[in-house]
Amino acid sequence: MANGILPYLRFVVSVRGVVGPRSLKEYKEVLDRNSTVGVNTKSQKFGLTRAFVRSLMAAKVIGSAALPKNFKMEDPKHKVTFIDSCRYRLAEVTESVSNDVQYWQEKLNIELAEAQSLAFGLACMDAIQEFAKKEIERYEADCRYVDKLIQSITDEDALALKQLEAERVRRSPEQIIKWLYVHYGRALPAGEDGGLECILGWWRKQPNGWSVVRVRSAFFPTAKSLDSYFLLGLAHEKLCPNVDGLRLYTYLDCCRPAFERGFVDVFCGKRRGGSEPVALPKDDFLVKAFSSLAVRVKTLLPELPGGPEHLQQECPELFVTYTPAAGRAVTARSLDPSSPANMVRRFLRGAVKSYPVLKPLVGTVTGENFRPTHAYLKKLAGKSIYEIKRDLHHRNTSTTRGYVEGVETQAIQLRRQRDFQRYLLDQVDLEAKRTGSGYVCASEDEEQVGCVKLLKCSDCEAKRIVFESVEIVAEWLAWEKYLTEQKLRLKLENEERWEKVWMPKLVEYQALIGQTKSRQLQDARGRMDEVVLPWIS
Repeated sequence: MANGILPYLRFVVSVRGVVGPRSLKEYKEVLDRNSTVGVNTKSQKFGLTRAFVRSLMAAKVIGSAALPKNFKMEDPKHKVTFIDSCRYRLAEVTESVSNDVQYWQEKLNIELAEAQSLAFGLACMDAIQEFAKKEIERYEADCRYVDKLIQSITDEDALALKQLEAERVRRSPEQIIKWLYVHYGRALPAGEDGGLECILGWWRKQPNGWSVVRVRSAFFPTAKSLDSYFLLGLAHEKLCPNVDGLRLYTYLDCCRPAFERGFVDVFCGKRRGGSEPVALPKDDFLVKAFSSLAVRVKTLLPELPGGPEHLQQECPELFVTYTPAAGRAVTARSLDPSSPANMVRRFLRGAVKSYPVLKPLVGTVTGENFRPTHAYLKKLAGKSIYEIKRDLHHRNTSTTRGYVEGVETQAIQLRRQRDFQRYLLDQVDLEAKRTGSGYVCASEDEEQVGCVKLLKCSDCEAKRIVFESVEIVAEWLAWEKYLTEQKLRLKLENEERWEKVWMPKLVEYQALIGQTKSRQLQDARGRMDEVVLPWIS
């Protein structure tokens, strides 16, 4: 709270003012002019400051007066799911899991589009967990190999290696590991370090050689080596953690014996917030992985710069890294706020080579998309709102209901129109002459080729096929975004008009976008903000 109020106090000092309604109004104007911050963030910042001034009035520290109103918050924008990353190609990307699609459609008696969404989402989650498990097993094998070599170093070995120059180290992985530990300990320097670069140059070029990052990770976890642990947590269907909760509130003691025999309580949330642990079986791979990582971090931190200080915290975090950079001293530290997004992107780029089903997620999905995907998959699988509430660890059912209903997936509506749109395109003679207006005349009458003639045709079934036009595609994208955002307002104002006019329009735009080439879509997205649309009702 103090950090939220400090910017206001600094502003008051900068204008040589006093704490009160007048400076609060001027502070609101400063916040309002900041275009880099959203309205909801401005509302949160100003609301905290406004409450601070009001409390001073209640305590009679300053005189009472009317305070400026807070910013009006926008409707929350819900995070998209995995399915939204390929909503226009859902039938195509689910061909590899067609058996699963058929299974879910028959078992749950749901529509084809819903079965495709469920099968695709589950296949992605399974692939992420499988790849994370393989990577963790490989990483832990590296750690055991390095630890065994380090423990085998005798005092005589250490003295001899200490006097040995990097250029004269015998070229074997065992000798390299021992030399590195004797000279640097667990805190290996940056890759630009002369000794490190020299000692690992030979090993890296071998058929089974290790990169500098792999060697450093085996000595102590780096951000890259934590990718698999982090993704394993995000993809776990029972944990369903919030990204920041997993990053900030997963502590070294996150796995504790549960009351029920054979289970372990896993904590991934604020202890003071009253968050409940998730009871998982002892043999669950996540429990084993997190417990093993906790032991390793707790054991090795005392050997790193800043490590003892981290262990002295009230609740030391589990995800701690040591990634040095040339020219500056780096200590053991927690993950940065931007780390989860980078970890997800890096992990998916590596996983897609073994699991092609993840291809639509590469470059489009971040850690914030996992939790809504879990919620949507549970809904498709037929779970009640109360079961989803329990799995997402919400206190109120209303929160869960808004979370689930806010997941915007157009796969069902899109599927209903796709066959019809394809039929129309198949009927268009692509070799026919185009008119200046962008239409193709479907008539066999050679005289009806001019714009004037075409516009006079009352029964003509000419269809506009301008997929190569970036401007038109940008207009489609703008209309789709606008109608999606205004959906609630339009339904409330005139539900019949929404059902008969705007909803079919929205579906039509989505189907057209689905038929457009990816290159044109990419160019059009850069221009869609330039499109000015009228106010509709």
